[in-house]
Amino acid sequence: MDNEEDILNGSFNCALLEKSKYKAQIKDIIKISVEKVYQSSEVVDKEIAGYSVINTLLNTYITAVNNTFNNSASNYDQLILNDVPLDANIEKSSLYERLSSVCYYVSLLSDSKAILEYKKIKGISF
Repeated sequence: MDNEEDILNGSFNCALLEKSKYKAQIKDIIKISVEKVYQSSEVVDKEIAGYSVINTLLNTYITAVNNTFNNSASNYDQLILNDVPLDANIEKSSLYERLSSVCYYVSLLSDSKAILEYKKIKGISF
């Protein structure tokens, strides 16, 4: 409450943690959380799988988009792009814009939708 006015008008220029009387305890909680929770094998395994999912999606969509742009799209490329919404703006003339559009589209996918798309690309049964 002591800093409410500065926070609301945008002039509060430090982390709230720095002003808390519980700063030491919160830092201990964060340290233990990082060591015991975020580095657990279950979390690390999911993170590794996530990298594979994102890598596969980006590579597949970027290849399909660029092949389409270069008039060399295969039937597979066309099928891949069938599910991409028209507002994804993947038909840009510059490579940078095409890559940005694909990255933006993939970033909007929920975890479950990304996994479904990954499984479809990999031919894994649902």
